[in-house]
Amino acid sequence: MIIKLNKDLEYKLDAISKKSGVSKPEMIEKMVCAFIERYEAKSGMIKPRVKKRDGTVFYPMYELFKEMHLYYKDKEYQVDKKKESWDYRHLKSIRGKIMDFLTAETQENIVSIEDEDLLLAFQFILHKMPKWWVDNNFNLGAITKHFDTILTQIKEGKHYGGTKEKLDDFINALGNSLSTEQHDYEVV
Repeated sequence: MIIKLNKDLEYKLDAISKKSGVSKPEMIEKMVCAFIERYEAKSGMIKPRVKKRDGTVFYPMYELFKEMHLYYKDKEYQVDKKKESWDYRHLKSIRGKIMDFLTAETQENIVSIEDEDLLLAFQFILHKMPKWWVDNNFNLGAITKHFDTILTQIKEGKHYGGTKEKLDDFINALGNSLSTEQHDYEVV
């Protein structure tokens, strides 16, 4: 948040900050907190409104996809409310496919996978997306529909970067990070 102060108030805060030894940002935070406490005491509790989707596990995946779209296409990902709704449905499906894929490839019955691990797997897939998919069909619907084909092509080394780094290496590294020593999971 950016707070603009008029010059008179800014000079007063500078003087108080120097005399008290408290930084300006800390003073402003304390003043805002005091104001909110007084307001809530007088008018009741404030219930902040957060966008429904921003609190979900799909939000970081969506932001990552938009960043990769900007990276590959050199333009922002244009989205309206209806398209965003479809994109979140596709992300839910992709997330499930990644979980199925990881548990099948590691051949272990993993009780729980952290959201950070799924985000890393999704990031890896987006970074290693085969060139044809990036150039012709880089959208969440296509990734959902052709997930297995894309992973097969990545496994074969046909990804955007052109190097022969295999998906198996990533799966092994991710499988090692899912061990019971690092996380408090129980592998059955």
